[in-house]
Amino acid sequence: MDNSNSQIALHMPKGEKFLTVARLAASGIASKMNFPQDEIEDIKMALTEACNNTLPSFNECKNNICINFLMQSDKLEITIEDKSQILEKEDYEKKNALGISFIKSLMDEMEYITDKKLGTTIKMSKYKDG
Repeated sequence: MDNSNSQIALHMPKGEKFLTVARLAASGIASKMNFPQDEIEDIKMALTEACNNTLPSFNECKNNICINFLMQSDKLEITIEDKSQILEKEDYEKKNALGISFIKSLMDEMEYITDKKLGTTIKMSKYKDG
């Protein structure tokens, strides 16, 4: 079964009690893509960091977030969209420098976009054999 360029979207309420669902999804998807166990743990940890600490209002449970998993032949790309975050990029970088650095150490690529109208988007990728 060819899963290249398959996408799975998870729309869920914010809050730590729902984070387990996202972690299980990430683990299952990465496992299906034949990532080694240590890299699956890195992916789950990066996802947790992105949701719990890098999205400051994650535990306020006001809006839903959307987590997209894009399964490509050479990598897993995870995008987290939080429409409620309204931070300037400089403020976001200052407030989340440690979390951003931690995610970058776990994943092969990480970028974030902040927009006053669209909120915060975090995109991170892990390459196979990377």
